[in-house]
Amino acid sequence: GQDGNEASIAAGEAKFNASCDTCHSAASIRGAASRVVNDLGTLTPAMAGITLTDQEVANIRAFLAAQ
Repeated sequence: GQDGNEASIAAGEAKFNASCDTCHSAASIRGAASRVVNDLGTLTPAMAGITLTDQEVANIRAFLAAQ
């Protein structure tokens, strides 16, 4: 339901703020939400070593979709 989605968005925002926003603003990558994957190093060597659980991927995608 909506409550679960709100929780996912909030968790995604917290993880994004902890792990992503040093280099990315949510607005700048919101259109690339579908590219968020478990091993971000597969996208670019600059993100080597940054890994996400399936739940973190889902949460970050939900957060970006809400931007």
